[in-house]
Amino acid sequence: MDKKRKLDLICLVVAAGLALAAAYHYFIGSGLGTPFDTFLFDREDRFMDFFNNYYGWHENLGYRFEMSALSLVTFRRVLMFVFSLPPQPAAALVIYLSVFMAFFVFFNKKFVGGAGHAVILSFLTYPFLMAVDRGNCEMYVFLFLAAFIYNYVRGNPKTGVFFLSLAIATKPFPAVFLVLLAAEKRWRLLAQAVFWAAGIAAVSAAGLALANGFSLAHLFAAGDKKWMDAYQHNYVVLDMGLAYGHSYFGAIKTLLYSWSLGPKVAGISAAMIKPYFVFAAAVFAGAAAYVMFAEKTLWKKAAVLVCAMLCLPYVSADYRLLHLFLPLYLFINEPEKDPHDFAYCLLFGALLVPKAYYFVFPGDAKTLGLGVVLSPALMTALCFLIIRSGLSRRFLTAAGGK
Repeated sequence: MDKKRKLDLICLVVAAGLALAAAYHYFIGSGLGTPFDTFLFDREDRFMDFFNNYYGWHENLGYRFEMSALSLVTFRRVLMFVFSLPPQPAAALVIYLSVFMAFFVFFNKKFVGGAGHAVILSFLTYPFLMAVDRGNCEMYVFLFLAAFIYNYVRGNPKTGVFFLSLAIATKPFPAVFLVLLAAEKRWRLLAQAVFWAAGIAAVSAAGLALANGFSLAHLFAAGDKKWMDAYQHNYVVLDMGLAYGHSYFGAIKTLLYSWSLGPKVAGISAAMIKPYFVFAAAVFAGAAAYVMFAEKTLWKKAAVLVCAMLCLPYVSADYRLLHLFLPLYLFINEPEKDPHDFAYCLLFGALLVPKAYYFVFPGDAKTLGLGVVLSPALMTALCFLIIRSGLSRRFLTAAGGK
């Protein structure tokens, strides 16, 4: 399929999926209240991922500093501090979202091309709508990664790696793209990415600590431990955010509820933490090995790594689905035709639409959406198709060589 046909099909799926979801939530869920009447988060909590940081900086800086996550993500605090400088919260939010939207549209226009396609992919996709609804800084992680991909494919790898370093210093999961550099034997760029990410994180941590009277030891110990313990209990063991996620761990918990094991889910989840870590590490090792030694097409390498980044953490909120645009950008611009292009288009399109078709598990009063299971299943299908095709081609090539 050529670029236009790919975009036509993906945009058709996106538009149809959004229309179907809007009709479902309006006609079926409107009388039932939240969450049945929307595929987004609770209206009373809209933009609160941003405002929680904003008010933290303005009202109690020490509290926000105590709540900082791992030391490797301290640039996130610097980023949120910059956007929290305006004295009026509404003005700060408008600036924060406007900057993101401007660059998001820029990348969509650069990679997509046509205005109609760019508008649909910019403003009508579920990941975009959920990211704006929450105001989470994952939006800027995506922008850094998009800048990395944009510069990397345009022959500016050093500039691209700088943006990759910013992404890693903001949140650690983008480090999966170091595998991409290793796969392409860009060892110097890989070393630069690690060095710059560590440097940005260290300078950010030191600046925040010294400017606010905290020792670095205090930052790396008490605050992190307190934050991570609370996060693990509420989000991993319990179910906060479960209905708006797409991780394998969340899908397993959803299946447990469907099997009427509701009262036991928290205990089972706690017991699964270590075995799941081993499972996730093994799956990522396999994905990394495939990317490094078997796959030759750039968009497919990016797709496998992004799906691993999204599905394997214990918790993965739906605004992180923004990162699916990274392999999508590369896919629609891939000149080589693939016999599975139609299936790839359908899978990408399905991943970009709302799937919050809610159901309540009898006896548990647990309300979860279909997307909790369907999104990781779709990403698994995408990776399976890529890997099966890649390994088949590799074996056929090896057989032909003999």
